[in-house]
Amino acid sequence: MIVYYSGHNDAIELLMSDYELTHKDRLKYPRPIEKEFYYINNSYKQLLMMLLLLKPESDHLRTIVMEKLGLVLLGDTVKFIIRRPNYAKKEGFEIDPFVEETRFWRIQGDLKKFS
Repeated sequence: MIVYYSGHNDAIELLMSDYELTHKDRLKYPRPIEKEFYYINNSYKQLLMMLLLLKPESDHLRTIVMEKLGLVLLGDTVKFIIRRPNYAKKEGFEIDPFVEETRFWRIQGDLKKFS
């Protein structure tokens, strides 16, 4: 279950914070227990909306979102806006458009495939 509230609600924040701590403790058992709830706060609302709208046209939840927003058609283009992460605000993460290694603030690992 995904928990999302578009406004500010301290009760939900506290409830989900407690759940996260409990879940982390449960991960220590020999056989980890899967999460039952996923909390999405306001920082991820655009991502949540995009994922809902990318679902198949026959999906009931997508239909509800489309109706509530008054959308008739969606294009086939997705635009990602990537902002400088906090770690890259320090010196040493400057970008040189002519040097591939500096792209996306010297990203490493699996994410580098997308740069």
